[in-house]
Amino acid sequence: MLERLTPQERLVLVLRLYEGVAEEQTAALLGLPAERVRAICTRATATMRSGPRAPAGPVRTVATP
Repeated sequence: MLERLTPQERLVLVLRLYEGVAEEQTAALLGLPAERVRAICTRATATMRSGPRAPAGPVRTVATP
């Protein structure tokens, strides 16, 4: 399920939600502003809640008469 996230999103989620690292500490560890960490966490959480993606199937072309 985490494969749907970018490496940075995964890292922020693990630090913040699994390890319980504070937002400010996460920001300092990653060298990012706290607002950026908050935005990444929000986006990653929304991605996780959106449900699984449909598998990509082959592209079909339809011949027009």
